[in-house]
Amino acid sequence: MRRPLLRLLERGRRRRRHRIEDALKHLAGLDDALPATAKSLAGHLGLSLHRTVVLVGDMQMQGLVRMSGQEARLTERGSREAVRVVRAHRLIERYLADEVGEPLDALHDAAERREHTLTPEEVDALDALLGYPDSDPHGDPIPDGDRTRDAEPETPLSDWPIGAPCVVTHIEDEPPGLLREILARDLRPGDTVEVTARESGSLTVHDGIRHRDLTLLAAAQVRVAPGRWRDEAPMSSLSEGEDAVVRRVDDQCRGAARRRLLDLGLTPGARVTCLFSAMFGEPVAYHIRGVAIALRVEQARAVWVTRGPERREGANS
Repeated sequence: MRRPLLRLLERGRRRRRHRIEDALKHLAGLDDALPATAKSLAGHLGLSLHRTVVLVGDMQMQGLVRMSGQEARLTERGSREAVRVVRAHRLIERYLADEVGEPLDALHDAAERREHTLTPEEVDALDALLGYPDSDPHGDPIPDGDRTRDAEPETPLSDWPIGAPCVVTHIEDEPPGLLREILARDLRPGDTVEVTARESGSLTVHDGIRHRDLTLLAAAQVRVAPGRWRDEAPMSSLSEGEDAVVRRVDDQCRGAARRRLLDLGLTPGARVTCLFSAMFGEPVAYHIRGVAIALRVEQARAVWVTRGPERREGANS
């Protein structure tokens, strides 16, 4: 009888700790001008108002929050704890994307389930394993220990001026429906695009190869910064029989995915030819360094190339 009771008590303590950490993360993400109340926090956590009031009282006793009237704000200790949870969440997302190959729209929920299970020492080890990345796969900066790396100034794509190139720096992972729309249009952090048209409820962007339409609601979830066009294109854009020279592997491609591309010979200066694609569009076959390889479109778009044969010094024009 004693052992089941201890397990039940431990499960309750874990659940309470998870809720506190979820509350800390939510409070850390709020603007100072929009502090949380017990009612708004209850809505975010999916708890009754009574349970949330008890939870906030527990957080006050631990020195994590202070109340100013009906408003809850993080203390210095609460801010440190929130950074710890956010850091774990974003490192787990980076690991799942780089080493496991999870799609972008599945990362948030998977990291939510795992972020409470790591000790601070395990989070540090994960950071080292990944090579101390600056950002998660959505483009959010990963806090570094007790401090947070400064984020670059960003603008919603929905507000970006027509005709000016920009780089996608961040994609919001919620709500899921808008994230799926963005990913279906094949937009990723690191892409350079230009807004070519804007209507009442949508806009059109061009990436130098093709046009894509987005609703303004989805475009508002995409953050961008000033960018410039390069004389490069993703390898996935090559047509059958077209030659190119590899320039680089995208910085957003990390871990096992990056190592595989490099092991296949997709290093700067390598000549590559698109052979053919499968009946349903992938995999795509390429000829490189005397052998044929097959890649998914997602893998091929992480390799940036210059079309045509490489021009060498002294070669005839």
